[in-house]
Amino acid sequence: MRERLLVFVAAIGAGVGAVYADGWAFLALVCAAWLWMAAEVSIAASRALGLPPRRYLWLDVFFLVGAVSMLRIFFESAAAAPGLGIFVVGWFSASMIFFPGTRAGVTRWLFSSVIQPYMAVGVGSFMALRESGRFWPMVGIVAVVAADTGAYLIGRKFGRRQLAPAVSPAKTLEGAIGGFVLTVVAVSGMLVRRGEGMSFSAGVGAALGLAAIFGDLFESFLKRGLGIKDFGASLPGHGGIFDRLDSLLAVSITLVVVLLVQSAIHPSAQSHLVF
Repeated sequence: MRERLLVFVAAIGAGVGAVYADGWAFLALVCAAWLWMAAEVSIAASRALGLPPRRYLWLDVFFLVGAVSMLRIFFESAAAAPGLGIFVVGWFSASMIFFPGTRAGVTRWLFSSVIQPYMAVGVGSFMALRESGRFWPMVGIVAVVAADTGAYLIGRKFGRRQLAPAVSPAKTLEGAIGGFVLTVVAVSGMLVRRGEGMSFSAGVGAALGLAAIFGDLFESFLKRGLGIKDFGASLPGHGGIFDRLDSLLAVSITLVVVLLVQSAIHPSAQSHLVF
């Protein structure tokens, strides 16, 4: 328990440190975590399916390098979006020739074709939030911490009913509600203090609370399907990097979507993203 708590606090510190880093320091920290996460997930999936652990790792690393490059171009000019889409579709189409035509090979190809773009969009969304300043990525981090803390404390004390027994038997409905409520309170408090309206603030908090639950369940769904406990062992008590960042990816994507919709509806709103 103590070890898990220390790793949790260290992970929060690393996230906050990344937010407050500037320029290439920020990019280096985020990309290092992304590479670590992609490698752990790739190797774990291959091992679970009985495939050579490192034979297909280079495909996932190639996707990561290409995605980082395309995302940097996209941040410079939104006109690069078609190029990013072509890269993803091209990689998706070309990569299938490298996997064996077996059930395990097809499953591994489908897994990479889903999880690698998902991680790219999640990390890219976090980068986009940071491009607009330190406030929005901190909102994302606070949302994840609140969701995890509320779910753990309430679930451990009052958890009785399983939330999704077929996906994650250990998660309870009471814990999910506790995490959701704490997320709404924490996020809306940050936004109201910044000057946002109460309805918008509560709406953002609710959206991020649901996203945190989805991110956690999605990662559990993947682990259940592969028959593994964790995607890695680099973080004692938590598993791997993806096991720790699962909710942050979903929260970052959701927050970017919310802010883009807000900007489209209210062009004069102060919650714009800057690319």
